[in-house]
Amino acid sequence: MYPCIFSEASGYFCVLQKWTPTEPVKNEIKLKVKAILFSKEERKTVKKVLVMCTGNSCRSIIGEALINKYINEVKAYSAGVKPTGRVNPNAKKVLEENGCWDDSYHSKHLNEVLDMDFDLVVTVCDHAKESCPMFPKPVKKIHVGFEDPDGKGYEEFVKTFNEIKEVLLPKVRKILK
Repeated sequence: MYPCIFSEASGYFCVLQKWTPTEPVKNEIKLKVKAILFSKEERKTVKKVLVMCTGNSCRSIIGEALINKYINEVKAYSAGVKPTGRVNPNAKKVLEENGCWDDSYHSKHLNEVLDMDFDLVVTVCDHAKESCPMFPKPVKKIHVGFEDPDGKGYEEFVKTFNEIKEVLLPKVRKILK
């Protein structure tokens, strides 16, 4: 679970999403922090979506990024059942070219997000769909499969990006309405 700070003075919650040490300066470690601010009311209304696939390097990362960019009041995360540990360079490139990339996106195992409460879990590949029934918390689950572009040319990543945008986003919007 990400640390959460509440300020009585401002009435905002600050959810820290990523913190990484920078170079030590005079025995101090400074942190680069990525945070999202939510008011008390927004914190209650922001829905959380988990996008799952096997490797968490292409389709689920693209889905996470598109949901975060195009669906208001929804925060998406992604994870894999057998993560590769890296984001595919072509997936990152297509997201960057479309203004969707965020440095917080990274390949991670499902275990890293299990303590979060999701409103929806989306599987985007058949292997994750088969593993998804083991998801330990009661949550709405849907499967929207996309062909894996990994190992193919960049044009396949563009195609996958467009398919996820056109097919997945309307379904997520409808379910979370």
